[in-house]
Amino acid sequence: MTKKSYLEEVDQALLSIAGNNKSREVPDRIAFSEESVTNGCFKKVAFDVYRVDNDPYETLWILQDFDDGQHLVRASIPEYSQEVHGEWCAVSDGERKNITLKYKNIPIARFSSDEFNFKPDEALTFKSAILDRAEKDDDFLKDIFKSQPSSKREALVSTFPEFKKFI
Repeated sequence: MTKKSYLEEVDQALLSIAGNNKSREVPDRIAFSEESVTNGCFKKVAFDVYRVDNDPYETLWILQDFDDGQHLVRASIPEYSQEVHGEWCAVSDGERKNITLKYKNIPIARFSSDEFNFKPDEALTFKSAILDRAEKDDDFLKDIFKSQPSSKREALVSTFPEFKKFI
């Protein structure tokens, strides 16, 4: 898959999350509604600046007026502003009740809002915290691996030998 086709797929996913499946002129623009803020799809950061849930680039979006209404527009080009988390990523489900920690795009563990007491509008913060700990805290990763079934641990270690130190 080329980088361009990957970015196009990401843009389509962002549109689906935002509930806007219509085609658009600008690939880095999503129709804005207050309902999306209430539902937690968009989180206001400051003034007219927002974050979009499940945006893999984790970029900021700016609210702008267009002829066809208000839209969120990426504040910068994603290829150059992507926040680096090494090989780790965290993805929330559509309702933002579960966060899945992935390594090289392979699911490692699921974090439930029921178990970890985070609200849907706190999913972005929770994902950032998980990524930070996954990158820097070996004890955190050891605890995650201990909580997995032995068959999954064995499969992960055979796929990723670097995980041996966590078993």
